[in-house]
Amino acid sequence: MALLDTGCLRNSIAYSTGPNHVLIGTNVIYGPTQHFGARKGQFGKTARGAPIPYGDIPARPFLGISRDDKDHILELIHAYLSV
Repeated sequence: MALLDTGCLRNSIAYSTGPNHVLIGTNVIYGPTQHFGARKGQFGKTARGAPIPYGDIPARPFLGISRDDKDHILELIHAYLSV
């Protein structure tokens, strides 16, 4: 289930291209934690000794492509280059 509060993370997604690549990402500081998740205490402790984060955060991947997506993209590229 997707989380949505302000839309800041969604609106921050940007891309850049090069001759052989496309990079997609975000500069929002909590983006990696949302994408990959985090274990309780993974980022250390507060001044009072409480773990950061205080509990496990499940991964909620929001970037990337599936294997089926990759196969479809390669088919489209092949079809385009074959014309």
